[in-house]
Amino acid sequence: MPSPITHDDSRRIRSTTAFVVETLILLIVLAASIGIFTQLFSRAAAASDQSARLCQAVNVAEDAAEEFSADPAGVAAGNKVGDGVAVKGRNGYKVSCKTTQDKRSAGTLWHAHITVSDSQGKVYSLNTSRYVSEVK
Repeated sequence: MPSPITHDDSRRIRSTTAFVVETLILLIVLAASIGIFTQLFSRAAAASDQSARLCQAVNVAEDAAEEFSADPAGVAAGNKVGDGVAVKGRNGYKVSCKTTQDKRSAGTLWHAHITVSDSQGKVYSLNTSRYVSEVK
C-alpha cells in the first residue's frame, strides 16, 4: 500500500515544480535574447560591409578626381579615366568620368561627373571642376 504523502513530501514537490517553471522561463528569456542579439550582430555586419564598400568606392573616385585635376584634357580624350574603365586592384570597381568644358576668354573651365560602380550597381558619384588658364 502506498505511503501517505507527508507535509515534507508536499513541500518538496512544490519546490521542484517551482524550480522547473523558473528554469523554463529563464530558458525562454535566454532564447529570445539570443535571437535578438543574432539579428543585431547580422545587421551590424551588413552595415560594416556596406561601409567598407562605400569607403573603397570613395577612394576610387578620389583617385579619378586627382587624375582629372592633373590633366582634364587627357581625361576628356579618354587617355586616363574614361567611360567604364575598370580600375585594377580595386575589387572590380569601374569608374566612369563624363566631362564637359566651358571655353572662357582666358582659359577653359572643365567639369567632370565621376561615377564609381561595382557588380551591384552605382556606389558613389561626385562632381568636380578645374579651370585651365591659357594665359602664359
